Amino acid sequence: TSYVIPYEITIQSMILVGAVSTVAFPSISNLIRTSFAEALECFNKWLLRVLLIMGGGMLCLAFLLPFILKLWVGDYIGDDSISVGRILCLGVFFNALGAMFYSFLHANAKVKETAILHSIELPIFILILIILIPRHGIVGAAVAWSLRTLVDTIVLAVLSYFSGWRVKFANC
Repeated sequence: TSYVIPYEITIQSMILVGAVSTVAFPSISNLIRTSFAEALECFNKWLLRVLLIMGGGMLCLAFLLPFILKLWVGDYIGDDSISVGRILCLGVFFNALGAMFYSFLHANAKVKETAILHSIELPIFILILIILIPRHGIVGAAVAWSLRTLVDTIVLAVLSYFSGWRVKFANC
């Protein structure tokens, strides 16, 4: 309960990113076939929007989490839940950016790369969980998940870069 409630609160914000990536994917996919430069411009605009909205949203949620948990659950939740929620806010932010890179790679027909990445990540993530949970409990689990989302996002960004993505936010 101390982990699941903050997890559910934070992860629900991914609905927004799911909607954005669902809308952006077909546009980017079609543009890649006709004009890669236009596809990059479209992707960069969506990426910047997600970065700003999710960055601001997760920052606000991390600040408001003690009040939300107190209002929703009352005194039944401990301070660990607030720490877990704040760590998960960071992980959700990274996951939101990673979801955009994932969509870009798939729009660019790079599905094999993402499948391989996630197959490699799984045993590493389990190992990190095995190390952190006995030492740090639910906070360790939150750190492990957030680290996984950070590494996932970095690797997806690198893979996107090598498949043609370049940052150009100047025209956004």
